[in-house]
Amino acid sequence: MMQRLPLVMLLAILSAGWIAAAPSQGTAYANLSVLLAAHPLHGVLAHYDREIAALKQTLSPDLSAAIEQRIDRGSVTARKDSGSARAQVGLVASETGSSDRSDENAALSAVLAARRSAGESMSLYARRLRGQSAAASAAYAAASRTRVERAVAAREQQLREKELDVAYDLARKNGPARLKLRIALNELHLDRPTRARFEAELAALSRQELDTLSRMHAVDAVTLSQYRSGLERQAAADTAQMNEQLRAKSAANLALRGGVLRAASRGSKSDLAARIAAFRAAYPSGDTAAAIASAFTDSQADIANRFAKIGDSARNSRAEAAAQIATIARERAAIRRAMVAQIEAMVRRLAEQRHLAVGDLTATPPRGSIDLTAAVRAEFAP
Repeated sequence: MMQRLPLVMLLAILSAGWIAAAPSQGTAYANLSVLLAAHPLHGVLAHYDREIAALKQTLSPDLSAAIEQRIDRGSVTARKDSGSARAQVGLVASETGSSDRSDENAALSAVLAARRSAGESMSLYARRLRGQSAAASAAYAAASRTRVERAVAAREQQLREKELDVAYDLARKNGPARLKLRIALNELHLDRPTRARFEAELAALSRQELDTLSRMHAVDAVTLSQYRSGLERQAAADTAQMNEQLRAKSAANLALRGGVLRAASRGSKSDLAARIAAFRAAYPSGDTAAAIASAFTDSQADIANRFAKIGDSARNSRAEAAAQIATIARERAAIRRAMVAQIEAMVRRLAEQRHLAVGDLTATPPRGSIDLTAAVRAEFAP
């Protein structure tokens, strides 16, 4: 028993020395950012980044402010133009009526004083009346043209917004299929026939969207042309009707004036005064100016409503863009997590083959760690 104890102790000491002399297990490390850049799905992340950046451009404060300012400026300009036009029509009507009544008073005074013949007064009145009728007709025609152009512009904007809605719906509808094809094309192990088939399917999607929008644009162009033609025919009919009313009123006024002047040549002063009072009472009070001002008021209301609808559409578009950005960001984060998980699994597998431990890939590599970045990247190579 005493002879075996030293031998056991000797073996224990040698075993402890061998264990102490054994090398410690090393730590594996891999550069995660480099491996993410070399991953076959890195192009998909880049595509998501471009889509998010493009959508964020539409949400930039400068762009949103510019849109709001443009809508507000357009509405203010429309109100200003319409108000200025109404004021101008009123001024023309006021000046015309004032000038006409001044001419009436001067002409009638001349008749009463026997200082101007009835023929001269009648000729002067006829010239004045023709000039006033022509000015009122031109103002009404200009107002009609302005209203037609603004209505056509509003209709064109409505059609363009409809085309944009269709384009957005098509992009959203074909988005999953297009993304699936792009992810498949980013796979580096595809053979040539398979890659060609995927590329043909992707091109067919784009061609289908373009054909749909082209057909819609052609139909909208015909619709807009027919809409303009109808408005122009209606404006021409309204202008002709207004001209006919002006001619009828001018003829009635001219006949009434002729009767007054004839009565002045043979009637007494009191009888002439009564006829003058009847003439002034029957003189039109500005129906033409009121009709033109009413047309401008209707046009202003239509334009204001249209700008309000455009503003609502812009705000809805920004909300939809923000929701789309959130959806794309979630999809991108999910793909990146899957890529990181795959890389970590590959690092662990290679580390186990080399009897190495795996550290935190997102942290600073510990001193003396073994870099497996090149080995993992080689796994991605075709």
